[in-house]
Amino acid sequence: MGVRPKIIIHAGMHKTGTSSLQKMLADRREVLAHHKIWYPGNGVADAAPLLNVKRADWTETALRETLETACRQGAETILFSLESVSTFSEDSFRRLTDALHGYKVLYLFTLRHWATYMPSRWAQYVRRRDSQTLGQYVTAALQGDHIDHRLDLPLARALGSGKCQVRAISYDWASKKPGGVLNAVMRVMGFDDALRTTLLASAEWRHRTPDRAAIETVRLLNGVLSAHMGLPQNDNFHAVLEDRLVDVPFTLPGNAIDRDLAFRIREIGDCTLTDGGIIDWPDAASLLEDYRGCFPGLADRPFFPPVDGKPLSSWSVEWPAIAGDREVQAFVAGMVPVIEQRLADRDAIVAQTRAGTGEEAGSGTRERLPG
Repeated sequence: MGVRPKIIIHAGMHKTGTSSLQKMLADRREVLAHHKIWYPGNGVADAAPLLNVKRADWTETALRETLETACRQGAETILFSLESVSTFSEDSFRRLTDALHGYKVLYLFTLRHWATYMPSRWAQYVRRRDSQTLGQYVTAALQGDHIDHRLDLPLARALGSGKCQVRAISYDWASKKPGGVLNAVMRVMGFDDALRTTLLASAEWRHRTPDRAAIETVRLLNGVLSAHMGLPQNDNFHAVLEDRLVDVPFTLPGNAIDRDLAFRIREIGDCTLTDGGIIDWPDAASLLEDYRGCFPGLADRPFFPPVDGKPLSSWSVEWPAIAGDREVQAFVAGMVPVIEQRLADRDAIVAQTRAGTGEEAGSGTRERLPG
C-alpha cells in the first residue's frame, strides 16, 4: 500500500452543531467522495460501533477492516464525526489511538462557553435519561472533573493518547463569522473554499433545545420512571463521568404525555421557578491556556467572547412531588415494557459478545452495553 490517508475524527463536543454537521456530511457524501474524502454511508450509525471503545461489541478488527476498505476506494481522507468520543477517558482515547496505528490521526473538538453549553447539555441529559435540576447538575459538574465544565480534559486526554494531532475551535467565536461553526470546522479539516461553499449551501441547523417547560416535565417523569424500575437517577450524567455507557436511554416521547397532565406538572413547576447566575460559575477557560496552540487562528484573543450575564430560569421541584399522581403512574406503567425491552435487547448483545470472546457470563455489568 502507498501513502495511507489521514484520519479526521470530529469529536463534538455535544451541543456545538455536531448533528447539523453530520447531517450535512451524510447528505453530500457523493460530493465528499469526489474530493477523495471517505465518510461512512450511515454516518453516526456506522461511526459509533467503529469508534466507541466503550461498547461491548467494539473490536479493533472491524475498525481496521473499514479503514482498509476506504483505502481501496482511493480515499485520501477518512472522516468520522462522533461526539461521544469527547467523553472518553485517558484509557479510552489510548485504545482508539492505538487501534489507528499507521495512520495520521487528527482529533477535532469544538468547545462552547460553559454559560450556554452547560444548560444545553443538561437539557440533552434530561431528554435522554436524567432527572436532576439544572442547579443540581451545575453543582455536581463543578464538584468533580466532569468534562461539561473541565473543557481542557478532552484536549489533554487526546494529546496524551499517543501519536496524533489535536485541534480545537471556539464555537462562540466561529458563530460570529460567515458560515458559522460548520464553516470553521470544515476549514480546520482542510476543506477548500469551493467544497465548503457547496456543502454549506445545503446545510440545516438541527436539534435546537425545545421549550424549557417541556424539558422540565420530562425531567420529573424520568425521575419517577427510574424510581419505579429501581434504576439509578441521572445515569447519563454519571456515565460520562465514569467513562461508560448509560445503562438504558429513556428518551420519553413528548407526544405521548397527556396535555392535561403536562399542564398540571407545569403549574407545579412554575411555582418553583428560580434564576441561576450562570455568569458567576467558575472560569473554565483559564484551564485551556496550556492548549492555546491547539486553536488555529486564536492568537492572543480570549477563548470565548464575552457572554450575556442574564440569569437562566429553571424549576427547583424534584420528581417525588409528582410521583403520587395517578396519571403520572399510568404514564410510567406504559413506559416500563418499552424500557425493559431495551434492557433485554442490550443484554442479548452483550451475551452474544461474551460468547464470541469466551468471557464468562455474569462478569462485568451493564456499564459495557453498546449504545
